Amino acid sequence: MPNLLSSLRTFFRRVLGLPMTHNDLRTLLDVKDGSEDFWFDHFEGAFITLCKNSYEPGSSLPPVSNFCISEIALKKKKTGSQHEFVHALIRESDQPDAPIVAVLKCERCVSDDVGPFTHARAMSSNTSVSSTPSSQSLRTSIVAHDKVVVLPLSKWSEPSLSNGAIYKCKFTANPPSLTQLAVAVYAIHQSSHLYTLHEKQCYWFAATLFRILLGHPFDSLGDGQAVRDMIPGGRVRAGTFWRFIRVVDDDKVEKLYPAVDAEYRNRLALREQELQDARGMHRALAEARAREEEAKVREEEAKAREEQARAEAEEAKAQVAAMKKMMEQMSAATSAGSHTA
Repeated sequence: MPNLLSSLRTFFRRVLGLPMTHNDLRTLLDVKDGSEDFWFDHFEGAFITLCKNSYEPGSSLPPVSNFCISEIALKKKKTGSQHEFVHALIRESDQPDAPIVAVLKCERCVSDDVGPFTHARAMSSNTSVSSTPSSQSLRTSIVAHDKVVVLPLSKWSEPSLSNGAIYKCKFTANPPSLTQLAVAVYAIHQSSHLYTLHEKQCYWFAATLFRILLGHPFDSLGDGQAVRDMIPGGRVRAGTFWRFIRVVDDDKVEKLYPAVDAEYRNRLALREQELQDARGMHRALAEARAREEEAKVREEEAKAREEQARAEAEEAKAQVAAMKKMMEQMSAATSAGSHTA
């Protein structure tokens, strides 16, 4: 029955065009409907912990540290504030035909209770040159809500994930890992955790994340293949508000990039060292357990040989006793015959 159910699931996934995988990241992270939003640090911590747990001897977890980004897209909503974000398609390994294990949405938002007045006060605070105690007390800061949304795998085939991309990149060789994405989101927030409407908003966050994962400046993509038509009657660029106001451009991303890149590289080196240490520790533990098992086997074999030797000794002793008794009987018979004669 389990094999039949598995076959049916496989059949329906193939018919519906769903990814053929048993390593859904939502399942591995125990994501429930309505709780798929992870704050920047929670996602990084949860995924790194998952990686470490997968190294444990006898773990049933897949090698999640091998999960790689197959495709990324920087997207803009057509309505409202034209919010920008990054979609990422995650595969089980660096092979282009590996099963899909996750569809992620990475974005910078603000709390729902932040309105235009709060944004205005924050902008005034950031541009003010006054440093008097009274002005400091009136300053307003907006903490950015940087997060990773772990979407259902079925989302990967929806038009919303393939259409409307301003920038799009499909990695055919040496794709960045999911570890790099998790660390990149963390590093961007740590580099600048405040939301500023004129400089470090969703436009900047999405462009910077895309820039980190891309590994080189945007201009190397070429406008011809990078820019898409999204709004009827005109072209739209990343970092623009309703096509007319350019809030963030490539130059601004590159100007602020070194600080983010330094934070990213330091954090990535730290996390990769943690994973390397975890792999080494669990490998050493596995080897120690293997040696312990080998020692037990050798001990059991030695005990078996000892038991066999003891049994052989007892058998030899019994044979000697039997032969001795036989000889005594023969001697007694011979003596009795001689007395009769």
